[in-house]
Amino acid sequence: MNVVTAIWGDQLYDDDYVRALRDQIPELIVLGRDRPLLDPGGYRGWWCKLEVFRPENADIRPCLFVDLDTFILGDIRPLLKVEPGLWLIKNFFQPKKSNSGLFVAPDSELSERAWEGSKQLDTITHGRGAGDGDYLASFKHERLTDVFPDILSYKADQLYAGPKNARIVCFHGRPKPHQCDGWAKEFFDARAA
Repeated sequence: MNVVTAIWGDQLYDDDYVRALRDQIPELIVLGRDRPLLDPGGYRGWWCKLEVFRPENADIRPCLFVDLDTFILGDIRPLLKVEPGLWLIKNFFQPKKSNSGLFVAPDSELSERAWEGSKQLDTITHGRGAGDGDYLASFKHERLTDVFPDILSYKADQLYAGPKNARIVCFHGRPKPHQCDGWAKEFFDARAA
């Protein structure tokens, strides 16, 4: 299974984030750098991750999609062996909901439906209101965080003093890794250099 991320412009993230994540996952495929984005004007910001479902990207699916502001601290090979299907993570602040900061995109008809449905979304509302995680959660899915409880949130799990027993640390929202202090900033800076 491939590991994929996406970057649109440099407003949310810059190439330091690409370098840092590629240092953690050398075989990383970066949509927006290694492969062009189909519609960089329509799928702004985090919405560009939906391009993993684009038919022209079928050869990289199934794949594990990882947001750029993610730390890989342990072995991710078990995540690459989950049963086929769409897998999301929990919304760390609303655990009954799912989120798309880390997800498995299947090589199936579901990916086709996700892409076709995304084209029906009003691109003006991308970034406001319901997000890409809500959109993906509208499809039948499983949750990686139910199977891998060591996928943690920097904020929700209060990892300010250290990563505890995390396999993966998600930095959703603010602060971003480069804005942190202590271990998180050191980890990011060492990999972004």
